[in-house]
Amino acid sequence: MPKSGSSKRRIVVCALAFLGLILLFPSEPGLQAGQNQARPDALEITLPGPDLEMPGAWFLHDRHTEALAEAGKGCTACHQEKDGRLEFSFKGAAGAFGEEGMTLFHDSCIGCHRDLAGQGRDSGPLEEDCRTCHAEKAPPSSRAPFGMDRSLHFRHLSAPAIPPATPGGEANCVACHHVLDEASKKLVYRDEARQSCRYCHLEETVKEVRSFSRAAHDDCVNCHLEKKAANQKTGPSVCAGCHDLREQGKIIKVTDVPRLVAGQPDAVVVSGWAAAMNADPKVRPGMNLAVFDHKTHDGSVASCRECHHSSQGKCSVCHTVAGAPEGDFIRLDQAMHAPASGPSCIGCHGKKTVEPACAGCHAQMPVTPFGEKNCSRCHSLAPDALRALGLDPESLAAVARGAVEGLSPSTTLPGLESIPETVTIGSISDEYEPSRFPHRKIVLALAEKVKDSRLAGAFHKDPLALCAGCHHNSEPSITPPKCGSCHGKPFSELTGDRPGMKGAFHIQCITCHQKMGIEKPAATSCLECHAKKERPAAE
Repeated sequence: MPKSGSSKRRIVVCALAFLGLILLFPSEPGLQAGQNQARPDALEITLPGPDLEMPGAWFLHDRHTEALAEAGKGCTACHQEKDGRLEFSFKGAAGAFGEEGMTLFHDSCIGCHRDLAGQGRDSGPLEEDCRTCHAEKAPPSSRAPFGMDRSLHFRHLSAPAIPPATPGGEANCVACHHVLDEASKKLVYRDEARQSCRYCHLEETVKEVRSFSRAAHDDCVNCHLEKKAANQKTGPSVCAGCHDLREQGKIIKVTDVPRLVAGQPDAVVVSGWAAAMNADPKVRPGMNLAVFDHKTHDGSVASCRECHHSSQGKCSVCHTVAGAPEGDFIRLDQAMHAPASGPSCIGCHGKKTVEPACAGCHAQMPVTPFGEKNCSRCHSLAPDALRALGLDPESLAAVARGAVEGLSPSTTLPGLESIPETVTIGSISDEYEPSRFPHRKIVLALAEKVKDSRLAGAFHKDPLALCAGCHHNSEPSITPPKCGSCHGKPFSELTGDRPGMKGAFHIQCITCHQKMGIEKPAATSCLECHAKKERPAAE
């Protein structure tokens, strides 16, 4: 109802989800019937305007799509077409606000509901049901973010339904990737356009550049609808198809994805210091220059944006040696070594250590700054050797490629004869028999899990590196000190920074099994590791 005086009832219009301004209430008895169940398609419909009396209207998009389909209608019941493509705003709603906008939505939506009710069919809310739609509390949302990873990109790249622009011509990149031609003011395809859509389409619309959400749904949903109309195999065109976790789990994953070639080098010298050295012969880096195996990393990430977060140019363009405004004054060394940063080298490597194959050891190891041995894994090129090459890009690429070609993905182990087959743990046995620990079997199992990891291969070059997962806080040795050298029996307050032997053994073994997802032996099953001692019968 209107407020007293000149105040008028208005609703606020702003679609929080991807399809923009849309509204057609469900052909079921009221919206609230579905509001208690989390859904991926709940959108808020609002119109701009001051002095708001009612909250925005909540709208379940997929429910309306299904209802329209049952009535033999399609998307054009709510959306208009332009040049054969749907526009994802409600018919006539562009620029509407206040009394005009309220009337438009109410006449369209309530009018449709009234028609359904007149036919004796289940209908959505009518004039008297304001709070059914304009609810104070938002319905629970299960909307999950969605993006195109390497697997999905490859499926589009190889899809027969997306032909190249010319027969036998360029791959079908032209169907999605474009840049603005300043002369013609039209979108055209060029090689430099083969970058992430997000580099141009940001979170919000900027001038005439659509937001990422709007661009993705304008182009992706329209393409899917066009292919569907032509009876071709295509992707989803409803919210749940992309934004429901269950539906995401049904997407076929291509595991052996060919490398996506977009002009990137196979290997590079991280060139911030190299460029500075080339500009001034007096400049010397604090340590050897780092080599980056670009080809291997291409296949280890879901998309290029995991590292190239604002463009696909060199990191050193924004993150300079000294820091620059373009890189928020984050220096090159900080960008590469920040532990909490996902795109940084150390931050990304840290995320890998929580994966099951690695977490058994790394979850229990203290997180310490990289030592000298680890630094040299990447920082392997002496500056003087590069100066002799003139630091030109071709020479740098050749040196970088040579530095990584011999890198083995396999973890190095000492000779099997030096790895005990079993170790008997019995120094604190009381109620239970000593435990026979299958030492060699476990060492070989750990090595097997990371044998194909080039990351593990790079950092496990020391034959005793895997041993440090259990034999921690001592120098690597083929005959490490016994656990009792540090862990007392029982726990001592004088060594409060470490558990007693019983605690140490159980923490080490049980935590490793839990982090690696090993179900047997179960953490609660004492007898799977050590048998119960038989006590002599009392006389």
